[in-house]
Amino acid sequence: MRKFFNSAFAAPVIFLVVWLGLFLYTYITLGGEGLNSKEAQTLFFSEKYTDCMYFALLAGLAFYLKDFIKDGKIGYWIMYFSLSVFAMFREMGLHKSLASVDTTPFKSRFFLNPKNPLDEKIIAGTILLFIAFILVLLVVKYSKHLGTSFFKFNQVTWTLATFFAVLVVSKTIDRFPANYRDTTGSPLSLESATLSVMVEETMEFYIPALALLAVVQYFRNKKQA
Repeated sequence: MRKFFNSAFAAPVIFLVVWLGLFLYTYITLGGEGLNSKEAQTLFFSEKYTDCMYFALLAGLAFYLKDFIKDGKIGYWIMYFSLSVFAMFREMGLHKSLASVDTTPFKSRFFLNPKNPLDEKIIAGTILLFIAFILVLLVVKYSKHLGTSFFKFNQVTWTLATFFAVLVVSKTIDRFPANYRDTTGSPLSLESATLSVMVEETMEFYIPALALLAVVQYFRNKKQA
């Protein structure tokens, strides 16, 4: 069992098993009640725990701050912490407070809408540029390493691969109802809309959880090496 938890397959296998169990639970207990997507979203216990998991991620990064400093990687800690705070604020909907007229900042329509105040556009634009700068730095720094270490079954790399897969799938499903409506001109059926919320909400919890797991695995493996 210890060998499995130390292997590259730990994160993807555990995620699939636990997520499938959570999804089946929500589907069986709530799926047959004729809920609309908004009602289902407020009832899923997975959503209210997602915020707690982001706080756990920030606490984990704070715990390992001394190790980042010891390795001379305080700059990377600042980048990881900033990305985590941004993701948490977005998940909690706090980013919407930046827009007094529009509903959501950080979208092209927000910057193109002349009704939105210039100062709000500058603040939102500055945050976006900062996040984009961090992401570009990390891609340039780690893309080659992640590509080669993936085929060497590096545990942290496979955890990060699971993280990115869950992130992409959950965000794609999140946008699917709106994209379907924009493309076809009609909304999804009640059952399909509720099902998409079930999949999205039961996956979003694992985004900060997998990020935290990657940090823990990295420093644990480093100490064991």
